[in-house]
Amino acid sequence: MAIGSWDTSTDIMAIPYRTEMRILGVRINDTAAQSANNSWSTVTGRIRAQARDAYSRELCLDQRILYLKIFLLANAWYTAQIFLPPEDCMRQLNSDFIVPLAWGDL
Repeated sequence: MAIGSWDTSTDIMAIPYRTEMRILGVRINDTAAQSANNSWSTVTGRIRAQARDAYSRELCLDQRILYLKIFLLANAWYTAQIFLPPEDCMRQLNSDFIVPLAWGDL
């Protein structure tokens, strides 16, 4: 994988260059901004899908908070250790969890 201004016109040992790869579940691209956006959009999509499944459960407030912390935000915490979340992903997560949790819809 070529990072930054690496010359991709010459192959080394006949191995083609890639523009994206996954390392430990994190998408790595040519630039850090692309990597952060791609990784966080994947994480946000997975969390939103899991949250939709949780809407059908009847949980009390303590159980909702526990479910949110343990299951839904664990992957976000892991990704945040590598890349800071973009603002649009943070807005999506806040709107998907903070408001429904406060109104008892999660």
